[in-house]
Amino acid sequence: MIAFAPGTRFRNVYFSLGWLGLSSWLAVRSHGVALEPLVLFLLYQAVRWHFWNRYQRELVPASVSRAGYEHDYYRLEKRYGSSEDIGYTKFLFRTGMVLLFLLSWMGIRLVS
Repeated sequence: MIAFAPGTRFRNVYFSLGWLGLSSWLAVRSHGVALEPLVLFLLYQAVRWHFWNRYQRELVPASVSRAGYEHDYYRLEKRYGSSEDIGYTKFLFRTGMVLLFLLSWMGIRLVS
């Protein structure tokens, strides 16, 4: 089973600050090749912030697998993801994949 659950670690403040600092340092040091982790991190945080402002609760990202999108359980709020969570996860997954391919293509063009 192939699974993708982007938000399970980015809720931790220390992990997020470490990821932001390391990816920013790599993006500056390696001429834009490492922009992907920084841009995808900012995309996730923007989607999470928008979800929080709209529904006044935390986004529970669904798992993306071969079977489709599956509801995950969020232990802190003691609830499963809803249809809104799956909709935002679909948007996050699709937009993230497009950005990943665009940034990879741009990185290959910058290097060559």
